[in-house]
Amino acid sequence: MASAPAQVFKIENAFYRKVALTMGLLMLAGFGLFSALGLTDVTVMPRSAHLHGIIMFAWVVLFIAQNFLGTRPDLSLHRKLGWFGVALATVGVVTAWNTGLVTTSLDRAPPVFYPPYFLALNLLTPVFFAGFLGAAIRMRRQTAVHRRLMLGAIIMVTEPPIGRLTIIALVGGMGGPDIAIPYFAANQWIIPMVEMGLQMLIVAVIMLRDRAIRGSVHKVLWYVLAGVPLLYAAIWGLAAVPAFADFVFSLKGSAL
Repeated sequence: MASAPAQVFKIENAFYRKVALTMGLLMLAGFGLFSALGLTDVTVMPRSAHLHGIIMFAWVVLFIAQNFLGTRPDLSLHRKLGWFGVALATVGVVTAWNTGLVTTSLDRAPPVFYPPYFLALNLLTPVFFAGFLGAAIRMRRQTAVHRRLMLGAIIMVTEPPIGRLTIIALVGGMGGPDIAIPYFAANQWIIPMVEMGLQMLIVAVIMLRDRAIRGSVHKVLWYVLAGVPLLYAAIWGLAAVPAFADFVFSLKGSAL
């Protein structure tokens, strides 16, 4: 571990730039491979889904850029783009909610997800994302805290690409979609548990590197780690509420 604060800061900057790039590649791989393998047809997706995808893609690109701009002596551009990122994220949250509602109403929820779980996922994930992002904005003058809260924000929205990569791996390993999809439709807990485990593993790897650099794990990363299972617990909890399930099934076929 480097002992001088300036050296620690320099090493952290390099590490979090790599983390940001890795998150971007994860997003690209998850969505890109899923589409390339024909597991989704983007031409029949609702327009709200396309808009949400464009907004969040722009936010992820900005997230990567900010990890480079934030280490420069002059932070003026980093700060200006940060507020633009807040605007993008706000639209991203709203379009995520709308996409979940529209997709449910069109009865296009993936068959591997129980419909109430799918809508709860689309409603609550943006809330957790916004929570970490809001905390990061509030703590923007404390670099060590700010960058880890921003990491928490993007970790919360890694479920879609991780979920797609999980489905690709599991479907391939089970001999194709004709066998795998009915199996996962009947065992709805499997894919969410794998997703949660992989998200927590990503955070754990970052925590190990954090300890190697600083000598201890920054407390914010413990909040990020705890946030992952808390998110899934909230999703399952909402999906299990009878009134919410009734609402979801009433939406199906309503064509919002």
